[in-house]
Parts: sequence; C-alpha cells; structure tokens
Amino acid sequence: MIPLGISELDRLLGGGVEEGRLTEFSGDGGLLSLLYHNLIVRLGKEHELLVIHLSERGGIDPYLIRRMARSLEVDWNSVSRNVKVIRCFSAYDFRSALDTAKGRLLMIYNPLTFRADFINWLSWRMRDLTRESTVLSFRTNGASTYHDHVVYALVMVRTLGEGVKAILMKHPSLRGNVTFSLEEVIGWEGQRPLLEWL
Repeated sequence: MIPLGISELDRLLGGGVEEGRLTEFSGDGGLLSLLYHNLIVRLGKEHELLVIHLSERGGIDPYLIRRMARSLEVDWNSVSRNVKVIRCFSAYDFRSALDTAKGRLLMIYNPLTFRADFINWLSWRMRDLTRESTVLSFRTNGASTYHDHVVYALVMVRTLGEGVKAILMKHPSLRGNVTFSLEEVIGWEGQRPLLEWL
C-alpha cells in the first residue's frame, strides 16, 4: 500500500493506492490537474516516480510543483531528484513511453480520447504493466481510458463548495465517499500574496 498523503483520500482507499494495481482518478480538468500536481510532490518526496503527461497542449507545470513543495514543506531537491517526466503528444508517443515504465511507480495524465482499437491494446498493455508497476492514472471527465477489468480502483473527484468530494466508483472491497478541504489539494491554506505565486 502506498499512502497518498491526503488523509481522507487515503482513508477512502483503505490506506492508499494498492501496489501493483491501476488506480484511476477522474473529474473536472482544473481540480484533477491540481490533484495530479499535488500528488507528484507528495509521492515524489519519498518514491522514485515516472510521470507520463499525454497532452497536445498544456501540461505539467514545474512552477506549480515547486510552489506546492514549498507550501507542503517538502524538500524540493528530493522531488526534483525522484521525479522523471516524459511528455507525449500522441498515442504513438505514449506507446514508447510505457515501455520505460516497467517496475516503477507511474503517474499518467491523459485528457485524450482514443479509438477503440487503441483502448484494447492499452488495456492489455496496462494489465501486463501492473504486474510489476503501480499506476495512478488521471482522466478528465468522461469514460475510463481502460477496460473495467484492468482498473482496480476508480475515484471520481468533484468540487463541493469550498471542498472536494471524492467518490469511490469502483473497488473490489471498499465503498463510500469522503469530503476534504480544497486547501489539501491546492497545497496551502487561505489566500497568499501575489509575490508567492512568482
């Protein structure tokens, strides 16, 4: 079990993400991106982490990661040493990136929608990969990127007023939902001066 470091989310998942399994997070793009960047910091402080970011535009924000590390009081040197990033612009880039992921803790951000034949290939590839790797996948609103039999746990996240609601949509033994503060996802409490963003 690998704890994520957000107490309510860990509780919902029975202590964290299951090693050697695929856990998928889904939700609206802005919140999901914040959670993704936050977990890069939280997991990257103690684990070697491979991040595959699949996007035609936008992407991983190293400045946001550094600000979150500072706000969470995580040593930036640990994160920058432990986290490796592969940027993919297409499904074909994604295929070769997955070849380097064997035996690693892996985070995938994928807002794209694939053709059915590619989803079939990807589902089988992910099933094989999770025999030796732990995978966290982040998918903006919509259907799962993988076939149901491949995903161990599916968590839907939504903003709820000043907080976040996480709903466990799929898990072999757990059910439920939790609410936690938006500050835990953003990485700080309250408002900050503009200069701290720079």
